[in-house]
Amino acid sequence: MEIYLRFCYNLLDKKYGGNHLLRNILFALELGLRVIGSFLICIYIGIRLDDYFQSQPMCILLGILFAFVYVMKLLLGVKNE
Repeated sequence: MEIYLRFCYNLLDKKYGGNHLLRNILFALELGLRVIGSFLICIYIGIRLDDYFQSQPMCILLGILFAFVYVMKLLLGVKNE
């Protein structure tokens, strides 16, 4: 997916020149999908692990913690791009 978005960024730069509005919208969409996707995947895995190990709140809380750490790492790395 990242390769496809980089291709779209380059295509928009060639087509519209200095207009970075569409590029910024695509970047915000990519960032939003990563945030929502990471939370959904970690919560799903946490629920499945809770069912398997019969430890109801522990695995889902760890999943949410992992998703939060990933999102913070992702958002703090945005300023470098």
